[in-house]
Amino acid sequence: MSVWVFAGAVTTVVILWPGMGLGLTPPTSHTTPFSNATPVTVAPADKINYTLVLTNDGPVVLDSQLTFTASLLDHQGRVAKSNMFRYDWNNNADKNFASKLGDLTSSYHRKFSSEVTKAGRWVMTVAVYGGKEYSEMVNFGSMEFALTEYLNGMMHSNQTLQYQRQKNTFSTGKTIHLFANFTDKFPNELFRPSYDFYWYKNGVFFQYTQVPHCELTVETEDNVTIETMLRMTFDDFPPPLLQRERNSRPLNAKPCSPETFRGVNSSLSRRQGNYFTLRDKCGSISQRVSVKEPLKTVDVVGDLSAAIGQYISVNITCNGSYPTSVCWNVTALNTSVPSSPMCKPAEFLSTCNHQVRIKLTDLGWRTVKFTVYNDVSYMSSSFNVYAYDSDTVNVPALTIPIVFCTIGIVIVIVGTIYLNKLRKKPIIEVADFDFHPSMSTEGAGNYLYRLVNKMKLIWYRNRYSKKHTNPDFQETTAKQYGATNEYESL
Repeated sequence: MSVWVFAGAVTTVVILWPGMGLGLTPPTSHTTPFSNATPVTVAPADKINYTLVLTNDGPVVLDSQLTFTASLLDHQGRVAKSNMFRYDWNNNADKNFASKLGDLTSSYHRKFSSEVTKAGRWVMTVAVYGGKEYSEMVNFGSMEFALTEYLNGMMHSNQTLQYQRQKNTFSTGKTIHLFANFTDKFPNELFRPSYDFYWYKNGVFFQYTQVPHCELTVETEDNVTIETMLRMTFDDFPPPLLQRERNSRPLNAKPCSPETFRGVNSSLSRRQGNYFTLRDKCGSISQRVSVKEPLKTVDVVGDLSAAIGQYISVNITCNGSYPTSVCWNVTALNTSVPSSPMCKPAEFLSTCNHQVRIKLTDLGWRTVKFTVYNDVSYMSSSFNVYAYDSDTVNVPALTIPIVFCTIGIVIVIVGTIYLNKLRKKPIIEVADFDFHPSMSTEGAGNYLYRLVNKMKLIWYRNRYSKKHTNPDFQETTAKQYGATNEYESL
């Protein structure tokens, strides 16, 4: 039984021979038409005690180093006891054969030259021997590996955000950090390579660096393709011997050229183009990102109170990019609330307007803290509500407004009655005698004096009006002071 597992850039092949005397079927070729898998010509051992696991760190560009690894496990998947084995490596890319000694694992490093090897998918076969003088075959298997014409890698990006719903979604107006990770390795080179990175946004060049990272800020909401193209130059002035070697054109190498880096018109690129050789490498990696507007405002409007067990309706509106989600927590009034959100977003909707219903379960004042999320931010807002007992007549939440409304109504009624009475009274002239001419007409004393006189005058008018409307009242004819009748006693 054979199991082939392909995961990203690493290929894992597990070969297990459970029986005795099994023949070997040559591995199926998954290569390009010009590659032919090398048939395995040996037979398996009579008894297989190990499982062979093969991996490699491809794909890699031609002229770089590719590492193959073989590991032995017992039938239960545990690492086998420490023993020494011989690992025979044979590939059909450059027909190279190598034999190495190792214990439970063995690694084989191979550099495939562009002068004798073409890009494509190839097969590596491994046979493992043990026992006395390594005469007994333990297991064997095959795996695919890929050789490419251009550099390989991936781009990473990040941004400092309080909340980020998806890894490749970023906020407008903030710095996006970009990292180019080219995975090809070039050990044991005569000259340390130099690197030139050209960065593009939606196909438009925006920055040149000699390091594999840069920064980008996007001010408007958009979907953006970020691309970097790497040019790797091993030496600007190679020695004559190496120069003659590089003049021979590789079998399947499409050389990088200044025209590859579109839109870069600078003296730097022209200078580098003058010394570009066939063995220098180039490659391009890109990443698609989405840039969204963060939340700017959150407004909460809703019911102020409800009976215990009933619901309040609340409308939450916000200003920011869609989609959004809202969640909430109900706590006692004046409870200390942490600065971070107390709830996590659930369903995201393509709107910034949410209507929610919240059930009140505890008597008294409560604080509802809402948190609104979008793809790149969150904002919180608090809302106070009151839960009352529907069976209680005197509701504390309504007592104060009812009392003030009642007092206001009473004042309006009394004032209206008083004004109507004043309109019906006859006009009575009253002499204003100044018995204290020396009193100052200014100051708080004069103000109080006039207020008292006005109160007396109002009282006199009311009493006089009552007497004249009384049928038993008889006006006196007395004209002198000191009379003892009722009128003059006033």
